Amino acid sequence: MEQSSCEQLGEVQEVMIYLSQALVRALIITATGWFTGKKILPIHDISLVRDTDLSIDEKEKLQPFEAAAYEGFADILDRPLMTDSGIRIGVVADLSFDLATGSIEDYVISDGIVTDLVEGRRRLPFQLSRIFQADKIIVADDAAELLLPQ
Repeated sequence: MEQSSCEQLGEVQEVMIYLSQALVRALIITATGWFTGKKILPIHDISLVRDTDLSIDEKEKLQPFEAAAYEGFADILDRPLMTDSGIRIGVVADLSFDLATGSIEDYVISDGIVTDLVEGRRRLPFQLSRIFQADKIIVADDAAELLLPQ
């Protein structure tokens, strides 16, 4: 949302992460209105976070997304989390990170709509990650014991 006009500019679709440094660098926004398509929003351009809303000072800060410029970055949302021994913990529904530095703190884990509604989503410290694969993330075997309520 642009702060001065309170205009909704789009919805976050992807989180671009530089895995080797465990840093969030940018958000991919699906733009709304006349100029649809993917736009890139570097996290340093976010001026305010309130609940599920992000604000930027000027909508001109949203630039067209060009995949080639973001090689080496990954999006880990919706990837399953598995332990070393193959136990499925859930899927990455969201991340919590420090907006000032981009440092990833926790995974927010979903275990399905019904479980999310009844028990709520859980958090897992990002530091428990062992291996990032294209189709899953491997975490320590004892990770399931360290899940925290969101």
